[in-house]
Amino acid sequence: MTGEKKQRRLDTDKKILAGSYIEFCKHGYSGAKISDIAAYAGVSNGLVIQNFGSKSGLYLKLIDHGAKNLTEALINKKGDLFEILNFVIDYKRNLIKSEKGYMASVFMENALNSSETPEEAIPIIMNYLRISPIYHLMEIEQEKKTIIQGSIEDLYYLFWKTMNMVILDCYRKKVDIPPNQWFIDIIKSHTES
Repeated sequence: MTGEKKQRRLDTDKKILAGSYIEFCKHGYSGAKISDIAAYAGVSNGLVIQNFGSKSGLYLKLIDHGAKNLTEALINKKGDLFEILNFVIDYKRNLIKSEKGYMASVFMENALNSSETPEEAIPIIMNYLRISPIYHLMEIEQEKKTIIQGSIEDLYYLFWKTMNMVILDCYRKKVDIPPNQWFIDIIKSHTES
């Protein structure tokens, strides 16, 4: 593929993915239609399928993209678990201020909370969560008994799901987002050692 053709393909894929965000956010996974995504991007249904394989392929690409962006933002962060979680919460607060970031947040909220999310999506999310520094730092804090004991995957998932849902809900209602410590307290151990 020549450089020009490759650039056109990338530009087309960006339009298709942008249309996908909108459709999946408005209608959920089962309500989104390839024809509406294609219309938004100004391409044929066939081109959407050719480039992404299926509606599920589009959905998984968006999940991969969203999880990858946050993981890349985290990968070089230094500090203990609570410093990193403060960074993540601030990252999310700032992300929703742009329309694109808001749509990405809505999409991830739907992906984390919907029973219609394809089964293949959750392992993608969890794989990215495992490679971020938070996963390892949670293991360390569990050893110290400063956070809730049990499955780190479940605890991590609870934190992400709650943080995303509460920040979006506050943003939609135009009310103050709770302080960062409120989110961190969700996973902290509340027993005396």
